[in-house]
Amino acid sequence: MERLDLYSIAFERTWLIEQQIRLLRKHLLDDFRYTVVDNSRDEASAQQIHALCGRWGVCYRRSPSATYSHHDALNFAATHARNEQREYIGFLDHDIFPTEPTSLIPLIDEAGFYGVGQRHGPSGHLYLWPGFCFFKRDWLGDRRLNFDGIRGDTKRDDGDTGSANWPLFAEEGWEHLYKPSHGYKAIREPDSYGLQSWGYEVIGPWVHFSNGSHWMTVPSPHQRDQLLANLLAEL
Repeated sequence: MERLDLYSIAFERTWLIEQQIRLLRKHLLDDFRYTVVDNSRDEASAQQIHALCGRWGVCYRRSPSATYSHHDALNFAATHARNEQREYIGFLDHDIFPTEPTSLIPLIDEAGFYGVGQRHGPSGHLYLWPGFCFFKRDWLGDRRLNFDGIRGDTKRDDGDTGSANWPLFAEEGWEHLYKPSHGYKAIREPDSYGLQSWGYEVIGPWVHFSNGSHWMTVPSPHQRDQLLANLLAEL
């Protein structure tokens, strides 16, 4: 049976990883193996996530990045995935969750890759957002994933994490990529801080919290966490 190798990049938020494991096991219909690549800065968080993985019986890897960079953790995961030689591989942010029974492998088969497309504005290059991206090994072939960002002539032209993967898709017909429904929903009253404060992203049957690691400072972050935890408890 074909198997999907999933790698989730953890960052100090143990409860997100626990809910992701729970909901993947409940809703993902594909045969899959799940590995946590822990990019936490502090050792206490790393120990908690390591212990959690032990309780749930999932694979744990500590990112070797000295700067705790997201792209370093993703490249470490990509190297590990390459060595495993599974038929399908995928990468997840730690705050994205399936909400109902769903399958990824048939969607990956459509184009050989699947996820949410993004464009690097200055160059126009297309790539997959690395928080929800999947590849068929036959499509990748000998090519290597590179989750670095494009480096522009000036700092403002630099691309986001994952944009350096654009050469993989340069000759691809993006019309073959399955495109899930996409939108946003409010979790509390909208404010001037944006989605990372008041809402979350919906990608087909998946939800993405967009600020699970608290990378952006917003009002009442613990209230937001509780509202999102309540949402997950109902899934």
